[in-house]
Amino acid sequence: MKIKIGNTLQYIVYVLARGFVEFIRLLPLNMAFFLARVIGTFAYYLDFFGRNLMIRNLLHTGIAKNKPEAATIAKKNYIHLLKFGIEFLKFDQYITSENITKHIKFKSTPKADEAIKNAKAIIFVSGHYGNWEISGLFGSSVLRPLLSVMKPSPNQRITDYLINKRKNFGQEICMKKDSFSLLLSSLKSGKSIGLIADQDARSKGIDTVFLAHPARTHRSPALLHLKTGAPIIAGVARRLDDKFNYEVVVEDPITLEKSTEKSEEDVKLLAQQYIKVIENAIRKDPTQWMWYNTRWRKRIKKKKSYTPDKNEKIQT
Repeated sequence: MKIKIGNTLQYIVYVLARGFVEFIRLLPLNMAFFLARVIGTFAYYLDFFGRNLMIRNLLHTGIAKNKPEAATIAKKNYIHLLKFGIEFLKFDQYITSENITKHIKFKSTPKADEAIKNAKAIIFVSGHYGNWEISGLFGSSVLRPLLSVMKPSPNQRITDYLINKRKNFGQEICMKKDSFSLLLSSLKSGKSIGLIADQDARSKGIDTVFLAHPARTHRSPALLHLKTGAPIIAGVARRLDDKFNYEVVVEDPITLEKSTEKSEEDVKLLAQQYIKVIENAIRKDPTQWMWYNTRWRKRIKKKKSYTPDKNEKIQT
C-alpha cells in the first residue's frame, strides 16, 4: 500500500508541475518575465531564511560593503533566479540549433580556441552563474557533444522530463551518484564533459580561496585532468537581456604543466584556477550568481541575521 500511495503522490506532483510548466510556456515572454519579477520580489520578503542567507554571504565575501547594498543585490538575485526558471522552461520556444549563434555570443581566448579545435577531449567547468543551462546547451550543440552530470529529482517523472529537455540539444546526461568512473571512461574515449563546480563540496572537496575566503571546492575536474590530461576550460553564460540573449565567456585552458608530485597539492592548484574564473564573473555582476547557498556556513553561522527595514524601497 505504501508503494502505491508513493507512486500516486509522485504522479500528482508531476501532473501539477507539468500544468505549471505548460502555463508558463503559454505566456508571452514579457508577461513571463513580469511574473518572475513579481514572484521574486514577494519571495525576497517572504523567505526569511533565504533572504538572510544571501545577505550574510554577500557581506561575508565583501561583495556588498554594507547591509543596504547586500539587500539590494539579494532582491535582484531572487528575480534573477526566477528568470532562470522561466528561461529553462521556455528556451526551446526561442532558441533552436539553427539560430543558437544569433542568441549566444561566444567569447574565448586564442588558447581556448586552439584547445577546443584540437584537444581529444575537454573538461568544461562552469558555475551557478547567469544561465548555466545555456552553457551546456551551447557547448553541446556548437562546440562539442557533452556528457553532463545531473542530480536527479526525487520524482522520477520530473527527472525524465529534465533529461529530455537537455538531450534536445545533443547533451548526454548521467546521474551524479557514482558518475566519476563514467566521466573518466568518457574522457579516455574522446568525449568531452561538462561539470558545475562552484557549490560547497564539504568533506569531499579541496581547500581553496573563493571570494576572499576559504571554501571547499569540488575536486572532480582536477582529478579527471590529472588522470587523462584533458584540458579544463572554465567559463560562464551571462544573461544580456530578457530576450534570450547571452554571452558564453571562457578563459585559457587550465592544465598542470609541472606536477608537485603530491596529488593533493596538484588538485588544489588546479581547483584554485577554475574556481577563480567563476569568482571573476561574480565580481563583474554579483546579481547573476546563486547566493542562495551555504558555501561559508561554518564561518558565518554565529553572525547575526539581517532583517531589512519594512519601509525600504524595492529596487529591481
